[in-house]
Amino acid sequence: MTKQWAAGEILGLANSYWQGFTLQAGVVLDLFTILETLEKDGEPMTVPELARAAKCDERALGMLVSGLASLDFLGLADGTISLPVHSRKYLSQSSPEYVGFIIRHHAHISVAWAKLAESVRTGAPSRDVSSSHTDSAEEREAF
Repeated sequence: MTKQWAAGEILGLANSYWQGFTLQAGVVLDLFTILETLEKDGEPMTVPELARAAKCDERALGMLVSGLASLDFLGLADGTISLPVHSRKYLSQSSPEYVGFIIRHHAHISVAWAKLAESVRTGAPSRDVSSSHTDSAEEREAF
């Protein structure tokens, strides 16, 4: 039987991109690994401290941290950032169960998916070069 979609479900699906992009940005910026490393020193982490460690703009990182906290990938209370167990387990590169490589891959190909309508309209590919044919080790790893 074919699913019968409600308007709210359709709109929710159309708006769900922000959740994936938010997670992808956190992984690409390696925030979870940085937080885990700095938490080992026993000091609570704040947005300004994380911004310095991650070499990010403090205001923009604060918005990203809020988004990650709204998705429960980070804890945020009284200006202090914490790393939930599931984020430590799956999103920190120091974990043997790290899944960030595939998330980085998703971030890399999302640019092409954003151009899907144009590719269908023109019949042309949406990407110039395959990541597997680059000199960048980081791009090949995300491929």
